Amino acid sequence: MHVTVRQLTADDADLLGYLLAHEADFDLEDRQQTHYTIDQPAVRRFVTNPATLCWVAFADAKPIGSLHCIRLPVLTSNGEELLLYDIGVHHVWRRQGAGRALLAAMEDWMQRHGVTEVWVLADNPAAVAFYRACGFGVDQSQPVYLTRCLAD
Repeated sequence: MHVTVRQLTADDADLLGYLLAHEADFDLEDRQQTHYTIDQPAVRRFVTNPATLCWVAFADAKPIGSLHCIRLPVLTSNGEELLLYDIGVHHVWRRQGAGRALLAAMEDWMQRHGVTEVWVLADNPAAVAFYRACGFGVDQSQPVYLTRCLAD
């Protein structure tokens, strides 16, 4: 299998909408799925936001995986670091190199832009194993991840 990866641009709102509509195929099977309404203006805002980085992996011109990062300004790490927010590979294409190809594209971008650090919050043992196999390490000094929602 030959995997190609490219970074999304403003012209890829339809592709991002497709990935969002088929998110369940790219996530863990036992995960509760959220059903999204595809809002094209919101998708276009997302893909054109300069803080958003997205790559898509293709096999035979079909999207088989995606990776989404957020650029974070910081006072260290050359002024910017990445939060690897989400990576997903279609369940049929897992363990065939698509995830590693997506990470390689992200790392290439990082090298070209002088970004030296990326971090991720892994929420299941398979993700932890994947990231460790790709060179990520656990930082024991990091705090517990907490959230607060200010919704109506």
